[in-house]
Amino acid sequence: MEKSIQDYIVEQELFSEEDNILIGISGGRDSVSLSLVLKNLGYNVALAHCNFSLRGEESEQDQKFVEDFAEKENLDLYKIKFDTSSYAKKNNISIQMAARDLRYNWFEKVRVEQQFNCIAIAHNSDDIIETFFINLTRGTGIEGLSGISAKNGNIVRPMLNIPRATIDEFMSKNNINYRDDSSNASTKYIRNKLRHHIIPEFIAISKSFKKTMIENIKRIENTNQVYKNEIALKKSKIFIELTDKIKIDLEQLKQLNPLSSYLYEFFKPYGFSSGTINDIEHALTAESGKRFFSKTHQIVKDRDSLILSEINKSKKHEIFLAKENQSITQPIALNIEIIDREEFDIPKSNLIMALDIDKLSFPLLLRNWKHGDYFMPLGMNRMKKISDFLIDSKVSMIDKENTFIIQSKTDIVGIIGRRIDDRYKITDETLQVLKISYQK
Repeated sequence: MEKSIQDYIVEQELFSEEDNILIGISGGRDSVSLSLVLKNLGYNVALAHCNFSLRGEESEQDQKFVEDFAEKENLDLYKIKFDTSSYAKKNNISIQMAARDLRYNWFEKVRVEQQFNCIAIAHNSDDIIETFFINLTRGTGIEGLSGISAKNGNIVRPMLNIPRATIDEFMSKNNINYRDDSSNASTKYIRNKLRHHIIPEFIAISKSFKKTMIENIKRIENTNQVYKNEIALKKSKIFIELTDKIKIDLEQLKQLNPLSSYLYEFFKPYGFSSGTINDIEHALTAESGKRFFSKTHQIVKDRDSLILSEINKSKKHEIFLAKENQSITQPIALNIEIIDREEFDIPKSNLIMALDIDKLSFPLLLRNWKHGDYFMPLGMNRMKKISDFLIDSKVSMIDKENTFIIQSKTDIVGIIGRRIDDRYKITDETLQVLKISYQK
């Protein structure tokens, strides 16, 4: 078994002989065997144990076993005790998910603080098969059917090529003690139902079932890589990244087939649920203005595109501008200069506002526009709602939310990056110019 694990470490490039490795150890056969094998192979290892306080005295005995094991093997041990039930209740998640979150977050904390290169977890090839069926019942798509990664960030799994039966043989042959978690026998957990009831039925049909499943999962993993490459290629062509949002061309999007699969892969990384993605698909031919939300992002259906952006939980900003040269970076980037009229050429860019300084009352107010705001667009002699101006200018929903105005007393003297108010423009009588440059 040791040679198989060593070969797998090299093949998968999991870590080197110089690396310091933190092993997650529960006291069970898998983590104990991994600890002994990596130590025997000459790697620099230490142990990390989590007491989840879920099985009373049994949890305490697990911790005591790991402490004695670490002392016997002369290995450093990091340990922690969690109130897992309280954490699960507070975060409204299952006990299993709570334990997973607590475990991996703490492992990473220890890794960083103690300068370990990676965290080794004792998953074996049987775990790959069980995870496949668990994900199959959850509908995780092709990604979830691709098995368990040998390396995922700082997490490495050196025993993924080893069947559970081989581990049992190794422990028995070498007379190695371990702790048997009583919860592993409980069929209230889906993994245990699969392990004790479902998978044995498949083995009864075909003795080579496990070997065949590992081969099948490997093929799915390879297929998934081709699939992900195709998704990334299509995404790179129709997702246009702008400063604070992503624009997605509708016509190109509609040509994708099967559209539902592309949409799922495009938007799932941004936290959108399957149900919401299904609603987005149905809205592609609907009128503009429809919105869809995940916890972190929103999608707005615009005229010819979808606009994807992060949700800004503090959209309303106000800042006062003094009568002086200055630069600001929040809430938007502006450079403000006072220039003599005779030294100033009127710009053609909408990114520069040129205002007659003597017509202004300081301090000026920079703020988000709001419904009910009016101004007199340059070149017009009547007032116009800013909302109507933005509609006429075909400004997207997302851009509307990030539109700022400059206000002098009660007058709006210009929309940043769009248009100034005609009443505050430069004339032949202007002596000084307030130049406001907007940096996208």
